[in-house]
Amino acid sequence: MTQPKSIWNCPKCNAEVDAGFDVCWACGTGRDGTPDPNFAVSTAPIVEVDHVDPPSPWMALLLLVFLPALVIYGTVKLAFPLRERRLQSVIRPLILVAFLLLIGFLLYKFVARL
Repeated sequence: MTQPKSIWNCPKCNAEVDAGFDVCWACGTGRDGTPDPNFAVSTAPIVEVDHVDPPSPWMALLLLVFLPALVIYGTVKLAFPLRERRLQSVIRPLILVAFLLLIGFLLYKFVARL
């Protein structure tokens, strides 16, 4: 048994059309080649989307440092108190660095808007 095609080609304009549609999206022709009388070409202007800048390195750094440090700190804080000095000396500087990075990022974004 053969599986139905998921795409068919319009007999008039040869555009690829999803199998769920019976009429070509480009020209309004049906699968059998007859034009659909209800098909209307849109006269609306094409709206171009402004360029979207990729995330800044600051954002990547925040996501890679601040969030994991915050999750680790919260998990450790909830799981057991920080009585061990070695653990305190590792976690607290990470949180401080992450906080400073957050402040730096916010300042950078604020100055970039000026």
